[in-house]
Amino acid sequence: MGTDVSHNGKFLGRFRSDPFTSKLNFIAENFECLELLLSLSPSSEIDIKDEKIMTYREFRKERLSKINGFYPNLDSWIFKNYKRYERDIK
Repeated sequence: MGTDVSHNGKFLGRFRSDPFTSKLNFIAENFECLELLLSLSPSSEIDIKDEKIMTYREFRKERLSKINGFYPNLDSWIFKNYKRYERDIK
């Protein structure tokens, strides 16, 4: 369960609530989707299901900054969480 995130109709991943911290975690669908997300220009549009379309700049500011608390580098935060996700599904 979670909130789907897509770009130009391509599913990228979803936000899920962490039951231990009540924070949102963005989990990429796969490594290709993660690379696509990180390669988007600031003006690229991101579609958040059942909410609105926003630019990647807005997406990072409004959504990802909320879950970036202890990680100074957003991209490293996503990679760390993606690696944890990969490990957990194996």
